[in-house]
Amino acid sequence: MIKKTTKGERSLRTIVASYDTDGGIYTLPTNDSAKFFGLIIMVTSVDNKSQTTAGGIVEKNFCIDFIESRLSLYTDIYTGYSGDIETLLKNILNSIYEKIYQERGFFPFNLCVLFLMENVLYFARIGDLVGYNIKDRVVEKIFFEHSAKVEVNKTVVGNGDYIFLCSKETSNCINRNEIRRYILYSQELQNASKELALLAGRYGEDINKSNLILKFTTSKKLSNTRSNYFTNRAITIYIVCLFLLGFTLILGDLAKMIGEQKATEIFRKRGQVVNIVEKIKEITPWEKKYLLIVEGFAVPYDVAEGRDKKLYIVDDKDNDVIVYNPKTKEINKLNAEINLVFPTAIRTTDDSIFIADFSILNSYIFQLDFSGDLIKKVPVRGDRIRLKNPKSIDFDDEGNWYVCDRGNNRIVKFDKNGRFVKIFRLKDYTSPNGIAYWQKGIIFYTSKDKNVLVRMTADGNEEAVKIYNEQREIKLSEPSSVSVDKNKNIFIADTGNNRVIGIKPTGELIEIIDKEKLEGLGSFPPKSVKFSKYSGSIFIVGSRTNNYNEINKSFCKGRIWQIIY
Repeated sequence: MIKKTTKGERSLRTIVASYDTDGGIYTLPTNDSAKFFGLIIMVTSVDNKSQTTAGGIVEKNFCIDFIESRLSLYTDIYTGYSGDIETLLKNILNSIYEKIYQERGFFPFNLCVLFLMENVLYFARIGDLVGYNIKDRVVEKIFFEHSAKVEVNKTVVGNGDYIFLCSKETSNCINRNEIRRYILYSQELQNASKELALLAGRYGEDINKSNLILKFTTSKKLSNTRSNYFTNRAITIYIVCLFLLGFTLILGDLAKMIGEQKATEIFRKRGQVVNIVEKIKEITPWEKKYLLIVEGFAVPYDVAEGRDKKLYIVDDKDNDVIVYNPKTKEINKLNAEINLVFPTAIRTTDDSIFIADFSILNSYIFQLDFSGDLIKKVPVRGDRIRLKNPKSIDFDDEGNWYVCDRGNNRIVKFDKNGRFVKIFRLKDYTSPNGIAYWQKGIIFYTSKDKNVLVRMTADGNEEAVKIYNEQREIKLSEPSSVSVDKNKNIFIADTGNNRVIGIKPTGELIEIIDKEKLEGLGSFPPKSVKFSKYSGSIFIVGSRTNNYNEINKSFCKGRIWQIIY
């Protein structure tokens, strides 16, 4: 049986504020007067569509009903259940995941459950929702990198503490100082929720700006009228919901039932819950893997994965494209219809290969098909522009090209057909070395002269990105390649420091990838880091030297690693 405490002892009042929750926040107190229980569920769609389809609505309601039904073992004292809450939460979410995954082949929601029992908050999630705990003005993450498909943790909360829950996209676009400032200094939580959502949209209005703020305060003695309404409860839950695009979060009927009936009766009225998976399967880890996949090159500079999952590599020793097949371990030449002199960058699309040749004698971007036949070289004849030492290239969502024209100290934009569009002349952060398109016309490039990562807007404004971990600034040394992963995070080849740095677009450190994680990285400085949309992996190229030398060819060696996550 649940051990009872003095009525109202250590009870907390929870204030809830939300912004654009894409399907809702659901809250539920308990019929237990001796303890306080609070249940809060946040559901958002992975693809922003699942909540609006008929099947998605049914699945969302199934998630909510199943969670409420199974947690009634804790919220209704008459059941006498006293098992481990963390195991119960893990089993509940694992059952939901297995049920929907078997039908869909994937899980379409980001789902988070917050279960408060007295002053202990249990949190469990499926997906990428990110949580922060604000205690004594210190902001700390309560969810970290994926270790399993279902994650469960707990923390102690007290008077004046906050929980901030948001989409991963929002987390990527705001930092901890901004979270602390807006939540602690806003007079109304709903205003803080809205301001943080607007702040997250500064780099792109189309991101998922869902967020949820919980504030915990010591309960005040309720008046006789209110205590009669909330008989046998030691909590009041205030729901503050904002309205977006005509979608309203309404919990009136549920609130009415909470005021009149026992929790177990509410579950029955919410609908019949299907008894699904009784035996919980083992949780399959989602571990990040760091693999050395191939070595033996001379001076590899860059790699790109093709739609065929083969790796296409440029190396200073070869005047051709090297093709590596990870399945058969075979290394071949593409036999390209061009003669490369000093290739430093390679990119692939579904039907083409693009190569930047850094040599002053061959300063072009070459477009090939996968048979090695030349489609075009850029600048094309007729364009009144010439490149000088093009170092790197990337593409935006419309297929436009962005080229680091290092010898001319500028970035050049071409359209999807390779025709010249625009020049961005660099003023403060010169010698562009690596480039990556982010979104909404924003690009990131590395400055070889200034040893910084630079954010450039569509109108050409430059701003150095300060990279930091908590309060400590992290300096780059000879940064070269830069890439954007599927979560819109930035990865930089910090060549002079023999490491790769992963950051949010705001500069907040995510990860340092060094020789402890990648075998041999200390002896093979990273020349390139590249995210591939085909496998969802990050590839890193390391070389001992910058140029191939026949006299010292035994020293010319390189490696390629793959990070799977």
